[in-house]
Order: sequence, then C-alpha cells, then structure tokens
Amino acid sequence: MTTLLPHATPLEGALEASIAARLALPFARVTTTWSPTTCPADQLGFLAWQLSIDLWDDAWPEVKKRAVCAQAIDLHRSKTTLAGIRRHVALVDSEVRAAIRPPARGFWKSAITDAARAAQLAALPQIRLYPFAHDAIAYRRWFPAAAAARRSFHGHAWLRATRGPSLTGTRATFWQSKPQLGGVEIPIALDQDGDAIRALIPATRPGRSWYGHGFNHGDLAASRGADDVLAFRASSSAASFAVSRGTAPVDVAPTRIFAGRIAPRHRSFLGRPLRFLQRSAAPLLVYDRISIADPSVDIARRRVRTWHGHGRFGIGAYTAELSIAVPMHRPRLAFDRWHGRGFLKRADFSALARTIEAVRVAKAARDTIRIDTASHAGAAFAPGLTFGDDFTFGTRMRKF
Repeated sequence: MTTLLPHATPLEGALEASIAARLALPFARVTTTWSPTTCPADQLGFLAWQLSIDLWDDAWPEVKKRAVCAQAIDLHRSKTTLAGIRRHVALVDSEVRAAIRPPARGFWKSAITDAARAAQLAALPQIRLYPFAHDAIAYRRWFPAAAAARRSFHGHAWLRATRGPSLTGTRATFWQSKPQLGGVEIPIALDQDGDAIRALIPATRPGRSWYGHGFNHGDLAASRGADDVLAFRASSSAASFAVSRGTAPVDVAPTRIFAGRIAPRHRSFLGRPLRFLQRSAAPLLVYDRISIADPSVDIARRRVRTWHGHGRFGIGAYTAELSIAVPMHRPRLAFDRWHGRGFLKRADFSALARTIEAVRVAKAARDTIRIDTASHAGAAFAPGLTFGDDFTFGTRMRKF
C-alpha cells in the first residue's frame, strides 16, 4: 500500500520504499486510535487533545476517559450554558446544586417592623449612658423633736450644702446577656475628646495558649486592644444602628430607654407612715442605649423568600452565582508525631481547584461566576416543630 499520488516520480517511489522497509507503519493502530472505544489506553490522552477536550485528568480510570472522549462534541455544544457547566463540574465529581442568574427578579414583601428591629438591638451588647453621675437622691434628714432642741435654734431653719454638682454628669455601664457577665451592668470609663466619646469595654474573650502550655516561655500575639474600645459621636441627626468596635468615631443616635417599673409599696417605721423618704430608682430607669455589633449573638432573622428561583434584586448581566458541593474532607489530627502532641495536617484543595477549572472551561469569557462551596450549615429551628427519631441535634444539614 502506498501513500503517494499517482503522478509521483520514480525517485519519490524509491524513497517511500526504502523508508517503509525501515519504519513499518502500523496501519491497524492508526485506524483504531481515532475511535474512543478502540483507542489504546496509553493513547487516550492524545485523542483527547485531538478532540480539543479542555478538561482532562490522567488519573481518571480508563472507562471514564473513553466516556469523556465519546462526549467531546456534546460537551463543546453545551458550553456557555448552565447545563454545560453542570456537565463539566460533574466530570470532576462535584455537583452544581443551585444557581442564581439574571435577571433574578425581585418582589415586594413586608419589611421588618420597628418593634422587631428594636428587639434585635436590645439583644445585642450595649452601652448605657445615664444622665446622673450617681444613682442616689438627697435624703430627708431627721432632727430631734424635743422642745428644748427647737428653742436652742430659736425656731429658725438653716440651709444645708447641696449635693447637686456631685450628681450631675454622665455615668456609663456595659451590659450584655452572655454568660460571662450574666446580664449584670458593669461600670465603664468614658474618655471624651471634643464631641467624640470613647468607651472602654470589658474584655470577655478567653486567654490564649499554645497547645495548653508555653514551655515556660512567653510569646507575643497580635494586639486586639481595638476590640475593647467603642468610639462614637452622639448625634440626634444620625441613624440608630449597632456600632462596631474600634477606635474610629462613628455618628450614631442613642436610643432613649424608659425602663418600666412597678411602683413600690409605701413603707412605715414603727407604725408611723410617711416619716422618711425612700431611695429613688429614677436614675436607673432612664438611660441612652448604644448597641454594639456582635456576630456571636443570635438574633431573630427573617427567612429569605424566592419566587421561581429568583431570590435577589438587581443582579448584573453576564453574572451568576453557583452553589457547588465539592467532595472535600477535613483532615484529621495526626498524633504521636511530635512529643506526643497532635497537629493539623495540610488540607487537600485539589478537588476545589479542579472544580474552579471546570467552571472556567465551560463558561463564556464575558461571564463572571461566583462560586459558593458552603453546602452545609448548622440547623436552626423555630419553636413548636417536631422531628422524627432519626434526627440528632447538632448534625450539620445540607443547605440545598
């Protein structure tokens, strides 16, 4: 069999004959290489290159390699579509479970009420600013009622020094419902610089350690002193919201709180009522509240609503968000490797890298796709729900 054209010269025929004698061409292998079912296993990578398959892994089993080569034309046709991205992501053993694409139409729904928002702010840690420097009141003093005593002053009264200047001013306390403080107000110091006020918040975070001990040596850690300072400027023209900790002042409108209280019963002394004044609780019932943002505090949240898969408003054109489940496993602790101490091993992110590569290969160049791999979250339940016997609290559940 010759590969020369009919008008080939005798010299070309001689060259072909001499070369063919030295290098025998395996015609049977050449014809079988072009078929995914008959191609030799060691040549499947070259076949994938010839078919312009953009996603390939030499570690795949032979059956999967042949299946991918057989689907080459369909994979090319489905590119730039959601179905094509799903197929490419499935090749790397991941799964696209949710997708948000334009136009992502929004719809009207009831907003959070003022009472619900006030309840959320009240549940956060807060600074309380009292208009009195001390929680006290001037008492009615008793003087001996004997006639001789009255005559000694000729029946005249006298003025006493007022305690007003010692009661005026601002007193600040810190309150939070966490177990560390137990809902008890703690007095804090205020530092005022012009119209900016800085409050020193008590630190409730645990101490730091290195595997339980430091081998009698100290080590320096990054300072978290800014977390113990709250800087703000009280302004009635500002908005009322939860302020983040830090040294940069923020304009905020304090919320005036009038705490409710049941009127106390009257008191008497030795059967003689109205002979003395009780301590007034007024300085403790009126204060200005400034809530502090704290992600660790659980507050009531509204459930997100969607309509035919559209759950947000105004997503840009040529933009999408994909929720992808990537088969990754958290590395376990390795023990008995270093003086009996355990340490964390390096995590393997190759599955995530292959998933990102699959999305990049299948999407259009103009598209911007954001990937969310958090497919599990802690379950949160509303009161009044019942569960079966096969459910265990604390189990991480699938989000989608």
